[in-house]
Amino acid sequence: MHLAVLGGVQWERVESIGRRISGASQANHLTIPLAEASLTIEHADAVVDHVYVAFDGLTAAVVNMTDTMGRLINTRYGVGIDPKRASLLSLKNFCAATSPLSAVVNDPRHNDWLRKVRDLRGRCQHADVEHVVVAAEGPYARRGQPVIPPDYYWQTPPRALPIVNYSPEATQAAEDTLLAVIAAVIAAPLNPLA
Repeated sequence: MHLAVLGGVQWERVESIGRRISGASQANHLTIPLAEASLTIEHADAVVDHVYVAFDGLTAAVVNMTDTMGRLINTRYGVGIDPKRASLLSLKNFCAATSPLSAVVNDPRHNDWLRKVRDLRGRCQHADVEHVVVAAEGPYARRGQPVIPPDYYWQTPPRALPIVNYSPEATQAAEDTLLAVIAAVIAAPLNPLA
């Protein structure tokens, strides 16, 4: 749902939301289709609020999914990490160098994105979202799609990305990592850390 909200905003229309277009009986609004529902926004400032909430929710969701997987592995295989601190990244020190899980948690494709998005999620959750989600360059009077600074992008070269591009990349990275972890567990179901 967060991804649908972020992808559904038509940024070229944001300035006209809440205004009456000549001849119209009602103010202009933005409707974002969601699974079995829709979100109708009737004020331009509300678009920005929904985008911030959706982005915060998305970053929390992708990081929490990987943390949950780390906690499941910690519990199932008796790793011994404090359950509140267990995550995929915390498993690195408990994997044998040649284990299937070590191949995943030590692979930059699966941990670089997680470090960057985890940092971004922390900043969003501590009310710092306005400092890490920045306005795109453009005329002062026109709202543009928010941009994520290069500090939070894990690909080389790091670059600033519009929120609508960053969000699906983070979601895909999370999915790829979770599938790799599942494959590691399937490859050695008795103990993927050994």
